Amino acid sequence: MKKVGLLLVVLFSLVLVLGPVLATRPQAPRNLVGARLATLQYKEVSFANAAQDLDLAGMLFIPNGHGPFPAAVMIHGAGDSQRDNPWYLTLAAYLQENGILVLLPDKRGSVRSEGNWRTSSFADLATDAVAAVDFLKTQTLVDVSEIGIIGMSQGGQLSPLVAAQSPDVAFLIDVVGTSLSLYDVLHYEETQNLRQMGFLPGVSDLLAYPTTFVLREFRQKEFWNAVGNFDPLPYWQALTIPALVMYGSEDPNVPAEKSKARLDALRQENITVNVYAGSAHALEDPVGTGSRIFRPEALQDIKEFIYAVAPPSIAFALPAFTFQGDDPALPMVTHDPSPTIQNRYINPGAVLFHQAQFHMFFNSFTGWPGVIQVGYMTSADGYHWQMAQAAPVFTTDHIPFGGGHADVSAAVILPDGRWALYFHTITGGEIGRLTAPSPLGPWVADAAPVLRPGPAGEWDQYWLGWPSIVQEGDNFRLYYGARPRDGYAIGLATSADGLTWTKYNDPATVGDPFVHSDPV
Repeated sequence: MKKVGLLLVVLFSLVLVLGPVLATRPQAPRNLVGARLATLQYKEVSFANAAQDLDLAGMLFIPNGHGPFPAAVMIHGAGDSQRDNPWYLTLAAYLQENGILVLLPDKRGSVRSEGNWRTSSFADLATDAVAAVDFLKTQTLVDVSEIGIIGMSQGGQLSPLVAAQSPDVAFLIDVVGTSLSLYDVLHYEETQNLRQMGFLPGVSDLLAYPTTFVLREFRQKEFWNAVGNFDPLPYWQALTIPALVMYGSEDPNVPAEKSKARLDALRQENITVNVYAGSAHALEDPVGTGSRIFRPEALQDIKEFIYAVAPPSIAFALPAFTFQGDDPALPMVTHDPSPTIQNRYINPGAVLFHQAQFHMFFNSFTGWPGVIQVGYMTSADGYHWQMAQAAPVFTTDHIPFGGGHADVSAAVILPDGRWALYFHTITGGEIGRLTAPSPLGPWVADAAPVLRPGPAGEWDQYWLGWPSIVQEGDNFRLYYGARPRDGYAIGLATSADGLTWTKYNDPATVGDPFVHSDPV
């Protein structure tokens, strides 16, 4: 009987431990949308880490304009770095579009940078970031003002050490980098991995001890011997520059609340810690709210934090316009024009004059890039506008390509009497079309873009945007912005039906990059 009882105990224990695992179905990873390298404009740069005799390389994302620009060096997280990482690129592109220069280095031992991160301590890796800051300070490609650092994941854990080594760092942003030691985080991360496999909370915590031991002592021994005991807290205590620290409440890699509590206990006014509800390690859109790899609120917080430390320099000549309206101090349209359209930003989108009336299809949004609500207004004089209906006539998450991120900029009446709106996708750089029997809809997006970037090697291979259409009888001329490797250009396409477009192609130019079409 004792043997039977012991066998039953063993079987019960196995069922308790393995039963939930066998019953757990693996969750499919989310398909998150971010920036693509092929659509972005950057400059290849190289610089030296003289302290460790390494040649490093990277991508410099330069904003439009003449500067001086606020600048930031991004610090990579764990593992190899890849240039097409959409998480890093989404942040770099967003800052570039908002007047902030970004240097995204290749991590040592990755892509074009020398060295070996696997055998490097955090002190070694910090010298790479310091070398990048020194490069921005001394380079002559573009004027910069204040220089800061943005640490991504494990790079955020490293960031206060970098700030301690460089007096030229004016601000620090830690994106999901823990304030705990790596050994503490490893146990948390392994526990979360085991829970996702189906192990019960107490069981996963116990099993994490032997599995992390194997990682530390056998599978990744070089790496853990180099960095495992690093504790960033003394560097946070010594930090005097402004710092923004960002965590996701659902992060399976970093214990957000414990990391925040450790920094809050320092009671340092220069350190701000934000926890984003519903986001995991990428600070992505919470489940059910979108598919953006970097949620718009987090991107905006980063931008506004940098602006507070180093306001962008914007120099321009005021145009000689005469205000046509009742009161020059008041806008014609506010950013919250109806009870169901209450967003932070608005732009006029597409305006069409038809049958003695102005028609405006405006873009309303809070996050950028993000889903846009397209509203519809009319006006008899072009100044006094009224909403045709309170609700938007279309939202861009119904577009079957481009990840739901698009911006309307042109409107026409087609030969068959239908209305058409043209837009460009933010991440894909493609031009698409919506059609409807009337301005109020229902608006339906075509299944595919009407105009795409050119093939590899062409002047317009990277990105198309901001379509503007002129109607000549039943024919149409579409002017669009295009992004070559350096700068911007304007292209032209023509159509007889508004659906099939032919790019302008000068027969006198036959070589690269003008084989298939030409800018105007």
